[in-house]
Amino acid sequence: MKKQVFTTLHYFIEHAANRERMHAQLGGLLRLYDFCVKEQIEDLEKMELEQIERFKETLGSDYQKHCYAGVTAWCAKALFMEAEEIHWDANVWYMERLHLQPERLDPSNPAQSISFAEVTHKGNRHLLQMYIKYGIGITNLAISNLRSEQVYIRGFLEDLNQSETENVCMVTSQQMDEYFRAEQLREVKEETYNKKVMCILHFFNYLKVKGHIERIPFDPDYYIKKTFQQHHDRSVEQEVMDEIMANLYKFSEDTRLMFLHLWGIGLRLSEVCTLKGNAYYMQGHDAWIQVYQIKMRTYKRIPIPMALYKLMKVYIAKYNRKADEYIFQNQKGGAYHKGTFKNKMIKACKECNVQNGEYIFRSHDYRHTIATAFYDTGVPIQSIRDYLGHDYEEMTRQYVDFMPKKIEKANEEYFKKGSLASCLRKGVNDNGE
Repeated sequence: MKKQVFTTLHYFIEHAANRERMHAQLGGLLRLYDFCVKEQIEDLEKMELEQIERFKETLGSDYQKHCYAGVTAWCAKALFMEAEEIHWDANVWYMERLHLQPERLDPSNPAQSISFAEVTHKGNRHLLQMYIKYGIGITNLAISNLRSEQVYIRGFLEDLNQSETENVCMVTSQQMDEYFRAEQLREVKEETYNKKVMCILHFFNYLKVKGHIERIPFDPDYYIKKTFQQHHDRSVEQEVMDEIMANLYKFSEDTRLMFLHLWGIGLRLSEVCTLKGNAYYMQGHDAWIQVYQIKMRTYKRIPIPMALYKLMKVYIAKYNRKADEYIFQNQKGGAYHKGTFKNKMIKACKECNVQNGEYIFRSHDYRHTIATAFYDTGVPIQSIRDYLGHDYEEMTRQYVDFMPKKIEKANEEYFKKGSLASCLRKGVNDNGE
């Protein structure tokens, strides 16, 4: 543990952002050292959550809690990053150390770490670590998807509540049945429940391939729930968009331009945050944009309004963005963070009193708005699918808020025809409808 403290100390000195941060790190490290000596903790990377909470309880004043509470995480990162070989048995893995392919990470919201500390059963924790190590090293899954799967499995292992003399390889079919029946009673969407079932199945498949178990203790087909296509109806109302556009000049320059990409062409927020200097180009008399779809891991090219093209060319020239640089950047020159943009938009809409301050900004709603606008003007669903970058039409149909308007339009057309009903005139009932 003393060697780890010295390693952490040198890491803090080398990477400290400023004097204030250095003071907090060194002060917290001193307090942590004293605590570990008293508790006889030998490995800082393997501190259990219960030990970390006990350490935080030793921090008396609010000032100490504010400054020193994060030192356990700082130490864990320092030791993981500075180790000669990757410590796959550490309770937290930091993605920066793993040198992953760029396409497996979302630069606008990168998965910075994966934690295993929540699995208090050490044997099950080790099996989960080996499974995620396999996922990182052998598969080509996006890290966000892999971490999401790890969270589902992590929750499952904790719910098993096994003693240290048992492990997940000893689970019976009856125990799995009890677990899934309990899960079915929880108020979660069918898609979320089914995803959990499949993640657990993947984990057991790994255990079977590695020879830890002879057979999988449940039949996934028996527990998978039937799902129905849902229509989300998330289009942004016209008056909301009018209010935002009327106040757009008050927004910061980057926020204003990023919003126009959502409102005008329906990009995903992750796509806007990771646009690069070579994204915009002319083809004949039309302006186009080339977008890397992080979610789909492929490029798409779509036409854009000339006004947006000209605005972006001015912005790129103003800040001298090169072809391979992110257009919208964070303070370190990396991709703009999705959370930063969302917070700025929420704050700006509140300051501008959009919808009397009650409007809740959600970036994905504008994709629904674009899809619906296209469909209402007669654009085929296949074309909307290609424009949005979906693989399947079923997904696109969930984005189109078309049913009420289509029914109303069909009724209007029917009344205009020379039919028996054409002599009837729409009136108002007692309810004012």
